[in-house]
Amino acid sequence: MVAVSEETTEILDYDPARFRIIEIVRPKYACKSHEESGVCMAPMPARPIPKGMASSGLIAHVIAAKYDDHLPLYRQSRIFRSTGVELDENTLGDWIKGSAQLLAPIADAIRLELLKSHVLHADETTIRVLAPGENKTKSRRGYLWVYHEAGGNTLLRYTPGRGEEGPVRELRGFHGHLMIDGYDGYNAAIRQGGIIPLACWAHVRRGFHDARGDDPEICKIAIEAIRELYAIERKATERGLSAEERLNLRSKEAAPLIEGFHEWLQSVADRNLPGGAVSQAIHYALNRWDKLKKYLQDGRLPIDNNAAERTMKHVAVGRKNWLFAGSEAGAERAATLYSLVLTCRSFGINAREYLKSALQQMAEDPARAAELTPRAWKARTSSTGILP
Repeated sequence: MVAVSEETTEILDYDPARFRIIEIVRPKYACKSHEESGVCMAPMPARPIPKGMASSGLIAHVIAAKYDDHLPLYRQSRIFRSTGVELDENTLGDWIKGSAQLLAPIADAIRLELLKSHVLHADETTIRVLAPGENKTKSRRGYLWVYHEAGGNTLLRYTPGRGEEGPVRELRGFHGHLMIDGYDGYNAAIRQGGIIPLACWAHVRRGFHDARGDDPEICKIAIEAIRELYAIERKATERGLSAEERLNLRSKEAAPLIEGFHEWLQSVADRNLPGGAVSQAIHYALNRWDKLKKYLQDGRLPIDNNAAERTMKHVAVGRKNWLFAGSEAGAERAATLYSLVLTCRSFGINAREYLKSALQQMAEDPARAAELTPRAWKARTSSTGILP
């Protein structure tokens, strides 16, 4: 028989990750005629952890595995052991600590980029922090705050409490729209001037959804009205409308609906006893009405704060795995590294590639932080086709 054709079948295979040793060879030189001059040798290349044995690529993998893939350090240590490499959990923790300190100026540069945004989403969530000796549980509650630009930068900051100091500090210099869920902790930052607060329609809907058992009829009407508002937004997105076109669609279809919904809310407000779930849902909307309808004034403004909540869901998944931060300094480091990883996600950047590049370049020149934000890094990579 002779071959008349061939058929090719592809199957997917996997090679487990492998470690390798990189040897840096530095020749030593001496002058035989001038022995007093001693021996000369080229300096060691900069490393993210001075005198450490880890390359920027290995440290980038450890960071991404913890803050992007939700793998606690003890699990990573066990995985490494299965490949024949012993890396103690404390060693990995030292690498996280050193790299967070090195990359912190980039997170500060991300904040400066965020302050130039037209609209920001903000939210906060709890985090357990070890505090031996303070109480029987040996831990206390702290807060991670997110400041997010939809499709762009994400900044997380840690504070021990939920007071106004954090937003006041981080939003100083911001002049734009701030989408929040109505928490009063942002009021002091808003009073600084330059910030226009927006309220979230998803939170209004959630209030009526949770109150369905008390008055199904009223809640059904409210939920259906809000569903129509979202249908208008979906229509604008599916049609690929510009901001101006979206604004025209909102003015034509959403504005009359919102006006009618407001009149209906006022009419049913007195029929519900104060303190009840339905009454709370109604007054939550009425008390924020001006902020809720402000999105009708600009096609670039969002209808809800879901972009920030999606970001916080990523943190919540990680929190279920690593459970707590070892200290307040550890929580601050987590905020820094989450800022970089989540910003990479927003820009569609491979976090490991970015972190490897950023760690090495910051080790070589810490003054380059503003050039190494994910946005700047992606722009430079896209223009040259080469990783910086």
